[in-house]
Amino acid sequence: MNNKKKYVIALIAFAVCAVMFFFAIKAERMYANNVTKQDTNNEMTQNKAADTKNTSKAAEEAKKTIDEKNTAKDISNNISNNATSNPNNSSTSTSQENKTNTTSSNNSGANNGQTTAAVQSSTAKQNTQTTNPDEQPTFMFIDGVHGDKMILQKHVDAEGETVGYITCKLLDEAKIRFRTTGSSSTLYVAAIDGLEEKKQGPLSGWCYYVKKKGENSFHKPNIGCGQYVYEKGDVVVWRYVADGVHDGYSENWGK
Repeated sequence: MNNKKKYVIALIAFAVCAVMFFFAIKAERMYANNVTKQDTNNEMTQNKAADTKNTSKAAEEAKKTIDEKNTAKDISNNISNNATSNPNNSSTSTSQENKTNTTSSNNSGANNGQTTAAVQSSTAKQNTQTTNPDEQPTFMFIDGVHGDKMILQKHVDAEGETVGYITCKLLDEAKIRFRTTGSSSTLYVAAIDGLEEKKQGPLSGWCYYVKKKGENSFHKPNIGCGQYVYEKGDVVVWRYVADGVHDGYSENWGK
């Protein structure tokens, strides 16, 4: 009789343990499901926030691209209008054809086969920098062959440096690849951002135009960028053109 009673007690204890074990397993599964659900909700919230941020950033980039393209078109129209209004196109264009350097506005006699010039930043006396984002850009680089694409625009606060020196410094700071030949007064810009001279035709290359402070139109200097001294308030536009000689400019700069 005692043995039977012992068996009954053992059986009841085993049943109680089994029930407790079952509920423990069920509680663990419920807790794991809750944790997984919470992690999923957190991840969805983070993804939603990231998508919203990316959408906003993409909209800002698109707006910036449109603004830059419109600025480039306005400048191109200004340059084209100035070229059309000049009555002396044919005579000077003929004289420019005889120059060895087809993009003579870049540098008169600068393409002498020298190796690429290093940017001599250690000799700078003034900084070329962008100060206030609201300030108008005074140096612009435009691809006039492929839809007036704006490559770079900067507000420059400098005085007494040459256009060539400032150009190299700006491109170097923006980490835009470029190639030059000559140095100092014979500096010649042969390529910017992969746009090489003579790649779009035998007369293609980079030309620079200047709008002096107080003037309303751009002019094409007849000296190289390594000789032209920039003055505060001037606006300089570098433009990649298919024909650096017959670009519509025949005005003798400075006369």
